[in-house]
Amino acid sequence: MIDYSRSCYHRKGMFEFWVLNHEDFNPEYFTDKKTNRMIYPIRAKENGFYIEIDKYKGFFMANYKEIHNSYNSKFIKACRNMTYSKFKDSLSIQLSNMFKPLDTNITKLKIGFWVDLKMDVRTFLNTHLILHNFSYYNLNKLPGKKKDFIEFKYDEYSIELSTCTSKSSSKNKRGKMKIIWNIEDKNQFKLSNPLNISELFNEEVLRVLFDGYIKKFNELIIIDKSKIVLIPDLKEKELMLEYRAYGYWKSLNKYKRYRNKKKFLELVKKYELDSINVNIKNSLIKEFSNFINN
Repeated sequence: MIDYSRSCYHRKGMFEFWVLNHEDFNPEYFTDKKTNRMIYPIRAKENGFYIEIDKYKGFFMANYKEIHNSYNSKFIKACRNMTYSKFKDSLSIQLSNMFKPLDTNITKLKIGFWVDLKMDVRTFLNTHLILHNFSYYNLNKLPGKKKDFIEFKYDEYSIELSTCTSKSSSKNKRGKMKIIWNIEDKNQFKLSNPLNISELFNEEVLRVLFDGYIKKFNELIIIDKSKIVLIPDLKEKELMLEYRAYGYWKSLNKYKRYRNKKKFLELVKKYELDSINVNIKNSLIKEFSNFINN
């Protein structure tokens, strides 16, 4: 569930001193040739841990699958979800390798699950209309490019749908799709207090984060374009063909957009054009249950 976290230190100077004098980290930085003073940023990495310190802030990042695979002989294979027990093991390792973890707040999180689409994900990304709040994805939209992912990127967060790109990917893994909510702003957590890394042990905190994840997924509209041509009413079919055209929704003013959104959603519901949304959502809920109970 939690792929990645970034924690920001309240007392950057103490953290910087610890990093520069810690034997397990080999920090990298440049120095001014004239003054011999250190030039920011300072960077370090070790077994799934990443450190970055600039002039004003110090960050400790963790990739949980990488941590697990660095400290265990039994690897979590590509395109598979972690379990709660393995995540907690990785989290414990992180806390034991951090300088005063309680002196931090989480500022970034990446939450994601692999689901089985039962179809080739590249084909899915090319044959389905995928919108987020009636906006088009804004990364990897080059015409004719094979789509390994699409991403809706905003200042506070991004939503990504991606394929399994492991070199060892077999045919059954071509149906694996990952849905990621990449949180760039701590206000997206929707928690009453700042979030500390140690709180990720708390199942209730994870449930709150998963609820936010599902809400973001519910904002996606995913429609099989091939179903549109099967609409029996010619006028309604022509409307949907117009609605699905790339750039259509962006071209409208807010008044026409509002009216046409209402008609669009009526037709989607009438002809069950977004049935795959329900299937994917159910798969995500199932994967969260598998995560929390293992």
